[in-house]
Amino acid sequence: MARFGFFTDAHLTENRPVHRIDDYINTIPEKIEMIYDFAAQNEFDFMTFGGDLCDRFQIFSYPLINRVIKAINLTTYSCVGEHDLCAHAPETFGGSALSFICTYCPDFKILWKPVHLENGISIYAKHEWETMESAEKTEVDKSRFNVLLCHELLYDKKMPFKTTFTKDLDLPFDLVCSGDLHCGFSPHKVRNTWYCNPGSLARKTTADEKRMPKMLMIDAVKGKEPGIREIIIPRSRPGSEVFSVGISETVKKLVSGMDVSGVVNSINETMKLGNNEHSDIFMLFDEHSRQVKINENVLAYYHEVCEKIKKTKVSK
Repeated sequence: MARFGFFTDAHLTENRPVHRIDDYINTIPEKIEMIYDFAAQNEFDFMTFGGDLCDRFQIFSYPLINRVIKAINLTTYSCVGEHDLCAHAPETFGGSALSFICTYCPDFKILWKPVHLENGISIYAKHEWETMESAEKTEVDKSRFNVLLCHELLYDKKMPFKTTFTKDLDLPFDLVCSGDLHCGFSPHKVRNTWYCNPGSLARKTTADEKRMPKMLMIDAVKGKEPGIREIIIPRSRPGSEVFSVGISETVKKLVSGMDVSGVVNSINETMKLGNNEHSDIFMLFDEHSRQVKINENVLAYYHEVCEKIKKTKVSK
């Protein structure tokens, strides 16, 4: 049997997200340190990661990077996310902050090709620029426990925006550990494959307010169902303590007295699933109105407010 961990979407940055009010820059490296402490205490064989270790192609805080390099003290296999690259281009990896981390942290390994471990576990990767169709065609040794790490918006229910419905997939792997979808989903089985995503380690927007950062502890052996346990990262603080007033409250104030619950819920869901980082409420409202029919009174009020703002800017 092998015991390993999985976490995803750390989004290391030297910049505090607009709605965070805590010491966010130190929060993420502290959580990574906690994850590897937990791994040591529970005798993990290795760690896995689902992409977007960095929030941007380049990070200029070397103390931050050095702290993370020191924290990663167990062999960690990873796929690459879009935030780790410049313009989603894989050829930019060599100049990235992630590449720098890999150079100076021998325990953090990007899976450019599968690894086949002595304990019977094989690990594959689908990087952000690759497709799930290519993953479906992967040839695996069915006598081994095969794991896919992928950076893809997999979800366990269908949504009106771009996600891949897990029930539409038929993959050759025993377990798929996915990143990219920040809200995560509960572990579940489709045909012969288990799917899991604990949600992003980073909570960047107010859509994450009710979610606690998690990692997974996984026990795996061929011929048995994997044991997948969700572990809340120790000392994580409730969203009410780390976020300022959210988008939902802003929308409610903007159109006070009107029933906009559908608008609010859709905006929050859009932010969670699309990892939307807009803090401009008007941009979010425009995005929502292109997908869903909005009540005429709400639209009229919205356009009235926009006109007032434009006139104010012109006068200045």
